[in-house]
Amino acid sequence: MPAEPAFVIVGASLAGAKAAETLRAEGFDGAVVLIGQEDQYPYERPPLSKGYLLGKESRESVFVQDSDAWYAEHQVDLRLGTTVTSIDRAGRRVGLAGGESVPYDKLLITTGASPRRLNVPGADLGNVLYLRTLPDSERLAAALHRGGRVVIAGAGWIGLETAAAAREFGCEVTVVEPEPGALHRSLGPELGEVFADLHRSHGVTFRFGEGITELTGSGTVTGAVTSSGEELAADAVIAAVGVVPNASLAADAGLEVDNGILAGEALRTSDPDIFAAGDVANAFNSLLGRRIRVEHWGNALAGGPIAARS
Repeated sequence: MPAEPAFVIVGASLAGAKAAETLRAEGFDGAVVLIGQEDQYPYERPPLSKGYLLGKESRESVFVQDSDAWYAEHQVDLRLGTTVTSIDRAGRRVGLAGGESVPYDKLLITTGASPRRLNVPGADLGNVLYLRTLPDSERLAAALHRGGRVVIAGAGWIGLETAAAAREFGCEVTVVEPEPGALHRSLGPELGEVFADLHRSHGVTFRFGEGITELTGSGTVTGAVTSSGEELAADAVIAAVGVVPNASLAADAGLEVDNGILAGEALRTSDPDIFAAGDVANAFNSLLGRRIRVEHWGNALAGGPIAARS
C-alpha cells in the first residue's frame, strides 16, 4: 500500500501557515509538515511595528492560529525551533540541523526575508535595533519605553512606522535617508512628501540625502555620524534599510534564484515539485508581464493559499 502523500512547508510564516490551513480546508488528507526556525507559532508581522509594538494589541493576537490545539485538530505536524539545512531534490527529502531528514512529495518554501544589516563601524554596539521578528518588536518596545533620542536609518515603511511609534513613546526622533525623500522608491517624490509632512507634523526630523557612516559609543551606541560629518546623539539606533530574501537554502539545492526564488504565476519553482511563496518568492506577475518580489503582508496572505492549490 503506497504511503500517503506528504506536503512539507519550510518556513512557519504567515504564508506557510496559510498554505497549511488551505490544504486542510480544501480537502488534502495527506501528511502536512510545517517547519519553523523560530520557536513562536506562525504570526503576522504588521502588528510588530504597530499595535503590538505600542502595547495596544496582545501577544496572542498576532498569531495565525493561537495554540497547539488547531495544529493537532487539523493534523498539521508543526515543528518549531527547527532549522532546515538542506534540500535533497533527487531523494525528495529536507535535512534538519539535528541530523534527521523529512521526506516530501511536494515542498513549499516560505522562509521570508531577513533585515539588511548596517555595514558601518559600530554596527555591533548595543541598542542598535532591527525589526523583523516578535522578539525584535519586544526589544524595540523596551528601548522606546526608556525614551530619549532615537536615530532611524531609512525612511521606508518600517522606518516611518517605527518613527511614529517612537514619537508616541515620547522619544526625540531623527530619520536619516540617502534618498531625496520618504518612501522614495515605493511611492515617488509627491506621495513621499505627503508622508514626510505627516511625520514632521508629529515632531519627526528628517535628514534626506544623507546616510549613516559610523555609529559611536562604548558598548552601547551613543551617536550616529552622517555622511555630512555631523554626529547625532542617540540612545538607540533603528536600522530600517531593507531586507534580503532568505533564498540560500534554495540556491544551495540548485533552484533558480535571482533576488529571491524564481517562480511562475502558480508559484512553482524551477523544480516542478517545489514551490515558493511570500517575501522569498520572485514570482511572475501576469499584469506586469514580468517577475516581481513583493515584500508585503497581503502577498504572504494570498501566496500561501495559491501555492497550496497549485
